[in-house]
Amino acid sequence: MKNAMHEDFGTLRSLLQESTWDDTQRASFLDVVQNHARAHPEAHEALWCPYMEAFPHHFDRPLTTVDNLADLEFWARTLPKGSVAFVVDESKLPAETLAQQPALSSVSSLIAAYGDSGPHVPRTLLQSPHIGTLRAMDFQFCRIESKGAQWLAQSPHMASVRRLNLASNGIGPTGARALADSAYTKELRALDLTTNFVGVEGVKSLCASVRSLRELRLHNNKLGAHSASALANVNQLPHLTTLNLASTGLDVEGVQMLARHALPTLRTLELGGNAFGDEGLHALMRAPYIGMLHTLRLAQCGLTARGIEALCASDARLCSLELDDDIGSQGVRALALAQNMR
Repeated sequence: MKNAMHEDFGTLRSLLQESTWDDTQRASFLDVVQNHARAHPEAHEALWCPYMEAFPHHFDRPLTTVDNLADLEFWARTLPKGSVAFVVDESKLPAETLAQQPALSSVSSLIAAYGDSGPHVPRTLLQSPHIGTLRAMDFQFCRIESKGAQWLAQSPHMASVRRLNLASNGIGPTGARALADSAYTKELRALDLTTNFVGVEGVKSLCASVRSLRELRLHNNKLGAHSASALANVNQLPHLTTLNLASTGLDVEGVQMLARHALPTLRTLELGGNAFGDEGLHALMRAPYIGMLHTLRLAQCGLTARGIEALCASDARLCSLELDDDIGSQGVRALALAQNMR
């Protein structure tokens, strides 16, 4: 038995000394620690857990995702804090019950199952005395609305959150402004507000205030004729790598405004579902960042062969291009002959 324990520890030590893990290494690590914790719980808690804590870079994101209390309690004993993502499903475990569990301190990512209603789930969990250091919250389709967003904005636990997904929650301009004005959202890296009716002022305030953002997703927030005004502050996001403005009603003036900004770190731009046509695409091709984009999504933008020819003649050096318009044989030929599409 001792030889087996030594062999397992050797595997553990070898894995922990790697700078990063791929999926295979992560799975191997979880197998080793799970088997050891079940076979030797006292030794695991006394020896292995302190040893693992000396390698924090492997535990700054969830290694496993669970959706029940038994698994949460097991992994809370088995891994360093912050290694677990928990799927909150009120049909299995009410938020009030979860909030009373000390094991909640090991959770760094909260994911709400689709269909949980109202703002009480995030509110209840963030009020728990056992809540740990949260890095990510995914509360899509939970109908938290503006009140829920306002409550999130007031919670000190949001200060450690780096990824926040509130897609399809109807937070509106009031909720967006609350998140923008919060003292606790200034270190957000990724924000998804798809289908939230945040409005022009909501977009402007977010761009002006949450300047740490790397990813901003505003898909299906209708900006329409005011899109240029909404994007006036996007240049205040100096680290932005991904911007999703699909189906926002982005018009030619909005594209022209977007093209004026430097956005030196932008690599992915999603503009599908906006009928700005060839005129808008011509404007975009003059953007200072066009040559640095890796991914450009332009499905259903009302483009013709003329716009595609402008794209192919531009400084764009794309790895991925998405189109879904009738560009005709002339447009197809331009893409086939383009030297700037990798």
